[in-house]
Order: sequence, then C-alpha cells, then structure tokens
Amino acid sequence: MPSRGEEYFNSNEFRSNLRKHAVRGAGATMVSQFSSFIIHMVGVVFLARLLTPEDFGLVAMVAAIYVFFRLLRNFGLTDATIQEKELDHRKVSTLFWVNAAFSVLITLSFMALGPVISWFYNEPRITWIAVVISLDSFFGGLVTQHRALLKRNFQFYKNAAIEIPAALGGFGTAIFLAWYGWGYWAIVMRWVVSALVEMIASWTLCRWRPGLPAFGAGVMPMIRFGINMMGNSPLAISQRISIRS
Repeated sequence: MPSRGEEYFNSNEFRSNLRKHAVRGAGATMVSQFSSFIIHMVGVVFLARLLTPEDFGLVAMVAAIYVFFRLLRNFGLTDATIQEKELDHRKVSTLFWVNAAFSVLITLSFMALGPVISWFYNEPRITWIAVVISLDSFFGGLVTQHRALLKRNFQFYKNAAIEIPAALGGFGTAIFLAWYGWGYWAIVMRWVVSALVEMIASWTLCRWRPGLPAFGAGVMPMIRFGINMMGNSPLAISQRISIRS
C-alpha cells in the first residue's frame, strides 16, 4: 500500500521553531546553489573542450524555444502547495496528477513541434533533438509535489541532496558521451539524465506517494493560485535560459 506520508501535512512542528529551520534551510540552499554553480561551470568547460560550436548551436536552437514549454510543466502548483494552510493527502494527490497530465501534454506538444522547428531552421537533426529533450518535462512533472512538500516542511537539505546529484548525473553523462564522440547528443542527454536523476532522488527522499485524484477535495482554488503565480513570473523564462542553456 503506498505511503500516505501524513507527516508532510502537519507543519506545526516546523512553525513552532521557524527561526532554526529557516537558518538551516538558508544554509542548505546556499550549499546547493554554490555546488550546482561549480558543477555547471566545470561541466561547461569540459564540454566546450570536447564538443564543437555547431553542437552547442544545434541544441540552442531547440532550447531557446523549449524553455517556454518547460516553464509550464509545474503549472505554478509548487507555490500553491507551499502556501496552502490546510493540506491533506487527497489535495496533494490530485495536484500530482494535474502536474503529471500537464507534463505529458507539454512533452507531446513539443515533440509535435519538433518538425516545425526543423523546417524553420532547415535543419533535419533538430526534429529528434526536440523529441528527446522534451522528456525532461515528462520526468520533471512527476516531482513537483514531492519537491513542494519538502520545501513546505523546511527540508531544504533534502532538496539540496536532490539538486546536486541531478547536476552531477547530467553533466557526468554529458562529458562521458562527449568523450566517446556523441556530439550534440551529449548536451541533449544532460537535460534528460538530470531530470531522471531528480525524479529518482525526489521519490527516494520524499516518502509521500500519490493516491487517486479527488477533484472534490477543494483543489480548484489552489490551481487558480498556481495559474496566477505562473502568470506573475515573467522572469522565470530568462532564469531558465541562463541556467540550462
């Protein structure tokens, strides 16, 4: 029977000692961001040595458009879960399946857009780049609620333990493939492997497991909140371009 993870829905313990958890969370976040920056910097240096400007250019043609689709994958529901006062298993389960459905829709939509991008650039290789890189959204949509529950409960050290292996796995795979002559596919697989490692780590470190969706559980206000949050974050696209490309 799947774990309902009821401990994630009672945040009174954390609110009673908010200052201590906030300090620990800030420290864990700094370590995560600094580590990810170092991994990213070293990884890019190695890839720049092993790959050609054409390899980077091919992926950049797709990534420049893909980030707009990627922005939609969590539908703002991370913020909705974190801010919700009365949270329970049914609500989070429903939001999980909403996230999953949107991530599948985004993945299939971008796969279908691949031939159009290929036609626009007159570059046939772009079609399959778009198909494969869109798997990043599929895996990413399956971790939104797990990551949100960890943040809601101030378990930032677990989020750090997710982000660092994801960055290492992505760049490690990319460097390995680039070394063995995979060319631009090394960059593409960095996106996919990073998202896959993030999914595995999230489901390992967060013990909550989704149940069946229950749309009568009062999630519509949360969904509307998520949509509003997504619409009020125009800088998110530029942030993702600078981090991922």
